[in-house]
Amino acid sequence: MTQSRTLAGVHGGEMLARQLALSLPLSFSPAPSASDAEVILVGGGEGWARTGRHLLDTGVRTLVISAPTADDLEDVLAFAATAESSQAKVVLSEPFAGDPALYSIADQLVSVPYIGLVGLAAHGIDQVTLEQLRLLRALRFTDLSVEVVRRERRSVSVTMRGSNSKIDCLVRSLGVLSATSRQQHRVRAYDLDSVAEATVYGSDDATPAIVTFFSSEGSTTMPTLYETAHRSDLRRLDRFPSGGASLTGFADDLRTLCAILELAARSQPE
Repeated sequence: MTQSRTLAGVHGGEMLARQLALSLPLSFSPAPSASDAEVILVGGGEGWARTGRHLLDTGVRTLVISAPTADDLEDVLAFAATAESSQAKVVLSEPFAGDPALYSIADQLVSVPYIGLVGLAAHGIDQVTLEQLRLLRALRFTDLSVEVVRRERRSVSVTMRGSNSKIDCLVRSLGVLSATSRQQHRVRAYDLDSVAEATVYGSDDATPAIVTFFSSEGSTTMPTLYETAHRSDLRRLDRFPSGGASLTGFADDLRTLCAILELAARSQPE
């Protein structure tokens, strides 16, 4: 039986850390303070990379970054280098890209030539775009090159080329600001004879993802998984590798986001 570890939150992650510890009582218990914790959950607001690096410098060896937002690229790279040299475990726990339902479809998308994403949020169109890039990485679509960007007042559309393990693919994403809908991302992957669709909601919503496969024989909806990404990541904490690879991937996605924003600025309507 795995021994229970103490968990604490910093940088805005205090309440979530306590909630997660109480929801996994056999694996975690709330620590009296961050200095007493074996695992520290860092809130992903501005400055999370610098905070995480500082914690590693003080000797912490297991960090969970909750919902990391676009942070300073140099700080993320420095954090990655420190994690790699110390072989610390740094887990990026993301409400969309980390949804456990995505594990069921990543292996089935290795040969799709086209993938489309639509994201809805009430605010933060740049963050919506970053979340879409993170979703693509979770589904093993990497090496993205940005071709066309169109930005309107409440939306941004992006055409990219990418690759997975077997094939180059066309990627099109659309982010829309809408106060009338729950925050969500819908992913549709098109193969020659089938379509896979996943609708993923944020952890704050607590709505499980919906994954459906369509073919000429009909449709199949995968069993519902009633677990948030944050809880799933903590429960599987020992399965994540040590080192800075997750942070290096995040830095790559930040570079792609910067390329998108540069092209978007040129297409911004007067």
